[in-house]
Amino acid sequence: MLPTMVAQQGGDVVALSSVSGHTAIHHEPVYSASKHAIRAFVHAVRRQVAQHTIRVCAMAQGIVLMKLTTKRTKDRYQKKSGLFEGLRAEDVSDAITFILSRPPARHHSAECCRWAPEAVDG
Repeated sequence: MLPTMVAQQGGDVVALSSVSGHTAIHHEPVYSASKHAIRAFVHAVRRQVAQHTIRVCAMAQGIVLMKLTTKRTKDRYQKKSGLFEGLRAEDVSDAITFILSRPPARHHSAECCRWAPEAVDG
């Protein structure tokens, strides 16, 4: 994928991460570590391909309410945060659309977009 973008002198890569890549979840250390790794990977690749007008960024969202979000997950989140307000999938796609709608430029890029419900700190 990247060799084609380099040849075309442009492209976009958006990696899905989590706010856990910024603030570790104490009861999910492996999950948090993997999201920190995504941040490091995005940072390194972004610097590597920036001169080719390729944008590489991470979308670090909080909990997203979906059909796959189990009652157990909802209950655990509500117990820890005091409320259960997560993001909708549309919220995340709107944020990604905003990032990708910015004109490409060699002198700046969005490395990470953190998008979280108000109950999430970090």
